Amino acid sequence: FRFGVPRWTPGPPVVTGQHALALVHGFNVEDPMPAYEQIGARMAGRYDLVIGVRWPGSKVVLAFGLAAARAQGAGIRLAAALADINKVNALDIEGHSLGCGVALEAVRAGLRVRNLILANAAVDDESIEYGQRYSEGVMHCKSVLATRDAHDEVLRKAYFLAQHDRALGL
Repeated sequence: FRFGVPRWTPGPPVVTGQHALALVHGFNVEDPMPAYEQIGARMAGRYDLVIGVRWPGSKVVLAFGLAAARAQGAGIRLAAALADINKVNALDIEGHSLGCGVALEAVRAGLRVRNLILANAAVDDESIEYGQRYSEGVMHCKSVLATRDAHDEVLRKAYFLAQHDRALGL
């Protein structure tokens, strides 16, 4: 979906010589559009185009493992959908939680991104290190910012139970 301020409309992004931001929601989000509209309004003046990405994260709380697998496919489709974004002066992607997995998969699939913002990433804490799954993709980004929340109980407990590993967002 692409939207301007104040309302969003469905359709492929038309991007030529613009600065664009793609937002990718996390796990267990039914309707990200109200949040995307608020972010889009706050980013007016900083970006010419804000793209709200909707992917099937899951509505079932215990389905995190399935949603993680869907994030891989969604990232590949995102890279294909935004293939023309190379005509943009700059593309930034901000993912939240498991949406970071979607963003990382898109970068891994060859999407060129200026700034990759990973907010409380629900991906393996080692996944962006050299030689790991996303290392080559993130090397093509101008900058990568990974935020963390040491008190995020979802990442601390649910992620660990589902993945038997520590999340980057911690």
